[in-house]
Amino acid sequence: MKTKQMAYDAILTAMCVVLGLVSLDFGNLKITFEDLPILLGAALFGPWDGMIIGVLGTSIYQMLRFGADPTLPLWVIPLMVGGLVAGMLAKRSNYSLEGKDPWITMIGAELVITALNTVSLIIYSHIYGFFTPAYILAPLLPRFLIAIAKGSVYANVMPPVIRAIRKTLNISIKKTA
Repeated sequence: MKTKQMAYDAILTAMCVVLGLVSLDFGNLKITFEDLPILLGAALFGPWDGMIIGVLGTSIYQMLRFGADPTLPLWVIPLMVGGLVAGMLAKRSNYSLEGKDPWITMIGAELVITALNTVSLIIYSHIYGFFTPAYILAPLLPRFLIAIAKGSVYANVMPPVIRAIRKTLNISIKKTA
């Protein structure tokens, strides 16, 4: 990995940490934008960068906020996979993010992250003995509606932001084989 690329990933990782720390937390329903730099990195640089930013950013944020806990992977995996999925979808469209591609990429990644976070919440609540079906089912519809709303906002905002970043930092669009 080139030094320049590592610096970009580090900046996006730091953004992920900060955005995670300023989340709105309502117990089993959390609204955060920590995934924005993960999805941005994935759309700019590809699936591996999205995954790396997701793992590092979420791990640091989780450890700062909750400490080193054995359940840490439960909360890291959804954002890691979300970054990977967003990068794969962006790669599929040759990183152009034009037309319907940003919608598929951003909403798809948001739904994957939300689904995996819901699974993590179920596992976590079983481990710590506070699982009830109502605890999981009550916020399920709002969680997925928030994911679709965030994905829609990202799909509208990302293309011009990515174009500006590519132009400013002189980053060329990756060509897939």
